Amino acid sequence: RGDIIATLENGSQYATVLKAEAALESERATLAAIERGTRPEEILISESDVRQAAQTLTQAYENVRNVSSDAYTKADDAVRKQTDELFTLDETNDPQLSFTAWDSVAEARAREGRARATKELLAWRQELLTTPITNEERKAFLVQAETHTIVIQNFLTSLLDVLTNVSLSASTVASYKANITTGRTNTSTALSSILDAKNAIENATIA
Repeated sequence: RGDIIATLENGSQYATVLKAEAALESERATLAAIERGTRPEEILISESDVRQAAQTLTQAYENVRNVSSDAYTKADDAVRKQTDELFTLDETNDPQLSFTAWDSVAEARAREGRARATKELLAWRQELLTTPITNEERKAFLVQAETHTIVIQNFLTSLLDVLTNVSLSASTVASYKANITTGRTNTSTALSSILDAKNAIENATIA
């Protein structure tokens, strides 16, 4: 009696107990902090952050009209100035190329693109005559501007395609392509501004 004839290894169980006790103490500390409540100075800091975020959000929404207007100006220039020499009957439903294109499919796509570009610009200009009131209307304003800009970019791309096989001198083709590239660059800048404006609203809303 009294002699130890066997022992159980309990190292892992003991470690588990210590870990559980440490977790318990951590939770007790968290509970104590919750019961004490947020300190007044912490509340003041949070309130300041919220006011700043609200101001940033307001500015982001107020910037929507300027962004859309600037994008319209760039798109209008790309269509009506940079590509003016490539078409006759530009503003009609049946615009014609001012040169002969050997690719009939590319020609049809370019002409359809020009006709749609006219409609997009007219609709866009009409939208800019209105003033979005609510924040939802302002966000919709940006979405519409994005759609219009993408349509214009697709039209410019179709023009580059049609210029690959035409009855024009190399210097004339180079000049036309340079103008189209200018339009694409400007509308790409406009599209980036639109996306930045959308992100600014989203980030400020989260903040």
